[in-house]
Amino acid sequence: MTATEKQAVMQAHDWAGAMGEKWNRYLQQFESMIAPIGQATLELAALQPGERVLDIGCGGGHTTLDLAISVGPQGAALGLDISPVLIETARQRAAIAGARNAAFDCADAATAVLSPAGYDVLFSRFGVMFFDDPVAAFRNMHGMLRQGARVVFCCWGPPPENLWVGKLSEIISRYVSLPPPNPTAPGPFAFADKGRTQGLLEQAGFSNVVFTPWRGGQLLGGPGMDVEGAAEFALKAFFVGDALTDQPEHIKDAVMKEVKALFRQHQTAQGIELAAMAWLVTAQA
Repeated sequence: MTATEKQAVMQAHDWAGAMGEKWNRYLQQFESMIAPIGQATLELAALQPGERVLDIGCGGGHTTLDLAISVGPQGAALGLDISPVLIETARQRAAIAGARNAAFDCADAATAVLSPAGYDVLFSRFGVMFFDDPVAAFRNMHGMLRQGARVVFCCWGPPPENLWVGKLSEIISRYVSLPPPNPTAPGPFAFADKGRTQGLLEQAGFSNVVFTPWRGGQLLGGPGMDVEGAAEFALKAFFVGDALTDQPEHIKDAVMKEVKALFRQHQTAQGIELAAMAWLVTAQA
C-alpha cells in the first residue's frame, strides 16, 4: 500500500480524531443531507414502546434522540460512538431536549462490553462500515443483544449509483492522482456489495438478512443550500476533498470552478440534488 493509500484509509475511519471533529464541524449539513434515509431506516425499525435500543455510530446523537422518543419513557436508547467530540455534542443535545431515556457512551462498538446487555434492537445510520474487522465487530455487537433481537441499519450502495460522491471524484481525479478504490476497506462504501455484507453478518451469527434499496436525490448540505455553499461543503467536508489539502491554490480553484458548474446543472428548488442509493438492512440476532 502506498503512502497516499494509507493516508486515505486512515482518513476514512479516523473517527476518534480528525474525522469525528470534521463531522461535528459540519454536523447540521451532514445530518440534513442524510435525514431522508435515516427516517426511512427508523420507520423500518418499527420500534415498540418499552424497547431498549442501541445506536451504533450515533454521531451527534440526533438518531439516538429519535429512537428514545420512539420507544417512549419506559424504553431506552444508548448511543455509542468512538468520537469524544461527537459524544459531547450528543450529551449536550440530550440535556437540552430533556431526554432522560437517552444516554451516550464514547466507546468502540467492536470491543465494548455493555452491562447489562440484552438490547432489543441494534440500529445504525451509516455507522457500521468503518470497522477494520467487521465480522469480529458484529460478533461483539451480537453479544450486546438478546436472542431474537432486531438489527436495522443503512449503508451506502454501489458508488456508481451515488453520483453525489462519484461526480466529485471524477472532477478531482482530473487534477490529483487518487488511489484506486478498495471495495472491502473500511469506509463509506465498504458494505455496498450486499452479497459480501450478508456473508459478514451471517459469519457474525445473524440470520434473516434482508436488503431494501433506497433511491432518491441527495441534497448536498441539506435543503436550501445554494451552489456556493454546497461546493464549499462538499470539498471541505467529504472524504474525497482531502486529496486537495496539500495542493496549490490554482488546483483548488480549478476544481472548485468545475464543481460549481456541476452543481448548477443539478440545482433544484430544494437545493443541489444528485442521485443517491443506500441499502436498508435488517437481520435477526
